[in-house]
Amino acid sequence: MQKSTLATFHEKQMVPDYLFGCQGICTYCGYTANTIDHVIPVSFFDGRIVRTGAVRGKGVRTYACSDCNTVLSNKYFESFRKRCQYINQAIARRYKSILNLPVWTPEEFAELGKNFRSKLAEKMNLKAIVLERIRWQTTNEFDEYCKEPRDYFKANENIVNIGWMREYFA
Repeated sequence: MQKSTLATFHEKQMVPDYLFGCQGICTYCGYTANTIDHVIPVSFFDGRIVRTGAVRGKGVRTYACSDCNTVLSNKYFESFRKRCQYINQAIARRYKSILNLPVWTPEEFAELGKNFRSKLAEKMNLKAIVLERIRWQTTNEFDEYCKEPRDYFKANENIVNIGWMREYFA
C-alpha cells in the first residue's frame, strides 16, 4: 500500500485513535514494552495534520519494546502480519551469532573455567530470551493480540477507512 492509499486520512484530516495490546508487553516480540509504536507511521500522515499536533498521542498504536520500535522506524507494511514477520527476521539477524551457539551438555559446561563458564552462561541466557522473542508470534497470546484489532474495527464504524483497517489486521 502506498502513501496515496491513505488519502482518506489526508482528505478528512482525521486520525484514527486506537491503542491495542497489553501494557508492558511488546506486541511484536513479547518482551518488556517501554514505548508505543504507531502501526501507521506518523510520517504517512499529511504534513498539516502532523504540524497541528493532531497525530500526537493518536493513531493506530500498540505497545512495543524499544528494539522493535527502532527497527520498525517509519516503515509501512501491507499487513500487520508482514510487520510482525519483519520484526522476527530483524531479531534473528541481530542475534545470529547468539542463536548459532552450540548446545552444551552439563558435563561439558562443568569442565569449563569459571570466567568462561560465566560468560557462556550469560550468552546462553540471552539465547533463551531471543528464542522466546522469536517464538512469541506462534503463541495463542499473540494470536489474541492480532484478533483484538480485527474485532475492534468490525465493531467501530467511526474509524476512518474501516475497510482498509479490517484488511490490514486480517
